[in-house]
Amino acid sequence: MRPDMADSFEEDFAGERRSFRLTIGDLVEIENRLNTSVSALIVALTLENIRLGHMAEILRVALKQEKIDTVLALIKVAGLGQAQFLCIRALNVALGSDADDDAAEPEPGNGDAEAETDGSPSATTSP
Repeated sequence: MRPDMADSFEEDFAGERRSFRLTIGDLVEIENRLNTSVSALIVALTLENIRLGHMAEILRVALKQEKIDTVLALIKVAGLGQAQFLCIRALNVALGSDADDDAAEPEPGNGDAEAETDGSPSATTSP
Protein backbone atom coordinates (compact mmCIF):
# COMPACT_ATOMS: atom_id res chain seq x y z
CA MET A 1 0.00 0.00 0.00
CA ARG A 2 1.30 3.49 -0.81
CA PRO A 3 2.39 5.45 2.27
CA ASP A 4 -0.10 8.23 1.50
CA MET A 5 -2.92 5.66 1.49
CA ALA A 6 -1.99 3.94 4.76
CA ASP A 7 -5.28 5.19 6.23
CA SER A 8 -7.42 3.35 3.64
CA PHE A 9 -8.46 -0.19 2.76
CA GLU A 10 -10.83 -2.02 0.42
CA GLU A 11 -13.49 -4.44 1.57
CA ASP A 12 -16.68 -6.01 0.23
CA PHE A 13 -19.72 -4.17 1.57
CA ALA A 14 -23.32 -4.65 0.45
CA GLY A 15 -22.26 -6.78 -2.52
CA GLU A 16 -19.56 -4.49 -3.94
CA ARG A 17 -15.86 -3.90 -3.35
CA ARG A 18 -15.58 -0.48 -1.77
CA SER A 19 -12.81 1.83 -0.59
CA PHE A 20 -12.82 3.04 3.02
CA ARG A 21 -10.66 5.92 4.21
CA LEU A 22 -10.56 7.95 7.39
CA THR A 23 -7.95 10.61 7.99
CA ILE A 24 -7.17 12.22 11.33
CA GLY A 25 -9.25 15.20 10.16
CA ASP A 26 -12.13 12.82 9.45
CA LEU A 27 -11.85 11.43 12.99
CA VAL A 28 -12.13 14.96 14.40
CA GLU A 29 -15.20 15.55 12.18
CA ILE A 30 -16.80 12.33 13.46
CA GLU A 31 -16.08 13.24 17.08
CA ASN A 32 -17.61 16.69 16.60
CA ARG A 33 -20.70 15.44 14.75
CA LEU A 34 -21.39 12.62 17.22
CA ASN A 35 -20.26 14.54 20.32
CA THR A 36 -18.16 11.62 21.54
CA SER A 37 -14.54 10.47 21.35
CA VAL A 38 -13.12 7.97 18.90
CA SER A 39 -12.03 5.77 21.81
CA ALA A 40 -15.61 5.77 23.18
CA LEU A 41 -16.87 4.77 19.73
CA ILE A 42 -14.38 1.90 19.55
CA VAL A 43 -15.43 0.68 23.01
CA ALA A 44 -19.11 0.92 22.09
CA LEU A 45 -18.51 -0.96 18.82
CA THR A 46 -16.51 -3.66 20.61
CA LEU A 47 -19.21 -4.10 23.26
CA GLU A 48 -21.93 -4.09 20.58
CA ASN A 49 -23.53 -1.12 22.32
CA ILE A 50 -23.49 1.44 19.50
CA ARG A 51 -26.22 3.47 17.89
CA LEU A 52 -27.06 2.70 14.29
CA GLY A 53 -26.76 6.41 13.50
CA HIS A 54 -23.22 6.43 14.87
CA MET A 55 -22.20 3.48 12.68
CA ALA A 56 -23.84 5.11 9.68
CA GLU A 57 -21.94 8.36 10.31
CA ILE A 58 -18.57 6.56 10.61
CA LEU A 59 -19.24 4.68 7.37
CA ARG A 60 -20.58 7.79 5.63
CA VAL A 61 -17.33 9.61 6.28
CA ALA A 62 -15.16 6.54 5.50
CA LEU A 63 -16.98 5.94 2.19
CA LYS A 64 -16.92 9.66 1.32
CA GLN A 65 -20.71 9.66 0.92
CA GLU A 66 -22.78 12.81 1.20
CA LYS A 67 -26.11 11.24 2.13
CA ILE A 68 -26.65 9.26 5.29
CA ASP A 69 -29.68 7.56 3.64
CA THR A 70 -27.35 5.95 1.08
CA VAL A 71 -25.22 4.50 3.86
CA LEU A 72 -28.26 3.30 5.82
CA ALA A 73 -29.43 1.45 2.70
CA LEU A 74 -25.99 -0.20 2.39
CA ILE A 75 -26.10 -1.24 6.06
CA LYS A 76 -29.55 -2.75 5.53
CA VAL A 77 -28.21 -4.88 2.66
CA ALA A 78 -24.92 -5.84 4.35
CA GLY A 79 -26.23 -6.35 7.88
CA LEU A 80 -25.28 -4.84 11.21
CA GLY A 81 -22.45 -7.30 11.85
CA GLN A 82 -20.55 -6.34 8.73
CA ALA A 83 -21.21 -2.65 9.33
CA GLN A 84 -19.86 -2.98 12.86
CA PHE A 85 -16.74 -4.81 11.65
CA LEU A 86 -16.09 -2.17 8.99
CA CYS A 87 -16.49 0.68 11.47
CA ILE A 88 -13.96 -0.90 13.82
CA ARG A 89 -11.55 -1.59 10.98
CA ALA A 90 -11.88 1.93 9.52
CA LEU A 91 -11.16 3.50 12.91
CA ASN A 92 -8.23 1.16 13.58
CA VAL A 93 -6.70 1.77 10.15
CA ALA A 94 -7.03 5.53 10.63
CA LEU A 95 -5.27 5.23 13.98
CA GLY A 96 -2.56 3.01 12.50
CA SER A 97 -3.42 -0.13 14.45
CA ASP A 98 -5.01 -2.44 11.88
CA ALA A 99 -4.30 -6.12 12.56
CA ASP A 100 -4.02 -6.95 8.83
CA ASP A 101 -1.05 -4.61 8.46
CA ASP A 102 0.68 -6.18 11.47
CA ALA A 103 0.22 -9.69 10.09
CA ALA A 104 1.54 -8.77 6.65
CA GLU A 105 4.91 -7.49 7.86
CA PRO A 106 6.77 -9.70 10.36
CA GLU A 107 9.15 -8.02 12.76
CA PRO A 108 12.85 -8.24 11.90
CA GLY A 109 14.52 -11.25 13.44
CA ASN A 110 11.31 -13.25 13.75
CA GLY A 111 11.44 -14.90 10.34
CA ASP A 112 11.64 -18.61 9.62
CA ALA A 113 15.41 -18.97 9.50
CA GLU A 114 16.84 -22.45 9.19
CA ALA A 115 18.68 -23.64 12.25
CA GLU A 116 22.42 -23.97 11.87
CA THR A 117 23.65 -27.49 12.48
CA ASP A 118 27.04 -28.96 13.12
CA GLY A 119 26.07 -32.26 11.54
CA SER A 120 25.70 -34.13 14.83
CA PRO A 121 22.60 -36.32 15.32
CA SER A 122 21.33 -34.14 18.18
CA ALA A 123 21.27 -31.05 15.93
CA THR A 124 19.22 -32.60 13.14
CA THR A 125 15.52 -33.18 13.04
CA SER A 126 13.80 -36.38 12.09
CA PRO A 127 10.88 -36.51 9.62
